[in-house]
Amino acid sequence: MIDSSMALPPNAKPGLVTIIIPALNEEESIPSTLRELVPECDRNGWRIIVVDDGSSDNTAQIVSSEWSDQVDLVRHKVRRGYGAAIKTGIARTTTDYAVTFDADGQHDPADLARLLEAALAGDADLVIGDRGPNASGWYRRLGKWIIRSIAHLLLPIHVRDLNSGITLFRAELAQHY
Repeated sequence: MIDSSMALPPNAKPGLVTIIIPALNEEESIPSTLRELVPECDRNGWRIIVVDDGSSDNTAQIVSSEWSDQVDLVRHKVRRGYGAAIKTGIARTTTDYAVTFDADGQHDPADLARLLEAALAGDADLVIGDRGPNASGWYRRLGKWIIRSIAHLLLPIHVRDLNSGITLFRAELAQHY
């Protein structure tokens, strides 16, 4: 595991990652999320794309006024959904890897280096973050258990948190599919 004080894994290069943040009505949380994320990305030469998915609040205005130099903002005029926001970000990715990162502040930017290290060490096309066993209520844990059970039947690998909002993937493959 990489020390969170390290900027990049030893075999990584700057400009290797684009962080995609789908955002819908996140005016309350996006400022703190970006305050934590921007320095990590600046240190590593990573790009950030915020996809505002038709927010009815000031999400886009906050991003464009406070972080216009560090963040690329893309706006959907109308709400198209979480998946469409991610697809928009993927289409605009020019780096080797892309990472989805939720706008609500639930992820630690230091985990990005750990995801990248795992991808580089294992030559992985996909690395899914794990929020831990107590990240949600019992009803969500039950639903996740059902989804994991089905996935276990279909996939040869064990995935603990299929619904994680922090996922790294090879951008070229994601753009292809």
